[in-house]
Amino acid sequence: PILKAMDFSVLNMPVSGIASLPYEIQLGGQQISIINFKTLENVREQAAKNTFLIVRMQNPEKSLAENIIDAGADAIIGYGETQMPYEIYKGKPIFYSLGNFIGNTNDDEGLAVGMVLDQHSAQYFIFPLTLQDDRPALLYGSQKSVTFTSPLRIK
Repeated sequence: PILKAMDFSVLNMPVSGIASLPYEIQLGGQQISIINFKTLENVREQAAKNTFLIVRMQNPEKSLAENIIDAGADAIIGYGETQMPYEIYKGKPIFYSLGNFIGNTNDDEGLAVGMVLDQHSAQYFIFPLTLQDDRPALLYGSQKSVTFTSPLRIK
């Protein structure tokens, strides 16, 4: 694999908490970037330069999220105070909001997302979390983790 178990939990922080975006890395000859959403044109430009592009934004609306995937993003990581559903659109994941354990929120559930990236696909691992004694803990039983794979763009 090019990239193993990338932890998206840092992407769930408010914009002010991530001074290092855009984040770019070269692994195995592949260019991987994580950017904050600005415009669809910016997504198109970044998608043309990168093998794999993750777009981060606050509470994306469904139509905009789909347009971002259509513009070339490989995944969308949404953040906000409340965990929202995720979906697969054209083989690409859209996480509308992972939830937020930080700040003034009464929400005690969220998601952690990890991934393994190889030459041809990205495998995602979704871990449902809850707060126990003011610390995130994995949910078990009926709330098991989910795994899925999506193909990479071939340049």
